[in-house]
Amino acid sequence: NTTLGSFWSSVDNQVLKQADAVLVQNKVDFVYFYGTTNLATIASTADDQANEAWSNTFSTNWTTRNATKFKKLSGIDWALVVDDELIVNEATNLTLTRANELTVGQIVAFETAATSANAGKKGFFKVMEITGTSGLDRTITIEVKIQK
Repeated sequence: NTTLGSFWSSVDNQVLKQADAVLVQNKVDFVYFYGTTNLATIASTADDQANEAWSNTFSTNWTTRNATKFKKLSGIDWALVVDDELIVNEATNLTLTRANELTVGQIVAFETAATSANAGKKGFFKVMEITGTSGLDRTITIEVKIQK
């Protein structure tokens, strides 16, 4: 979304617009896009589909592409995620550079890349809302729980 921003920094817990994100690439842990095939997707800037969705901006304009890893979870009670014990236990063996076809209520584990300004942090996000009808006005609202 060009108005609200589509890039997220875990170190600052901040959503960034593209123009701001390119200036702090090492702080960008993931990006949102809505694609024809992938639908609602959160991906690392190292992901090939995210690069394509963003018109190859990452491969041409970014020198740091944080390879955050993801895994969709099931059977997690969001209310019980109150410390990092469950996060550490579940955010293991992550291999995917994107979590696609996201739906409201879904919980995803992630781990930030070694190149991130907040390197090696594990966390979960929960999809709270997905809105919009076209590529430029689509939004996702997530709640994040991450190690300090």
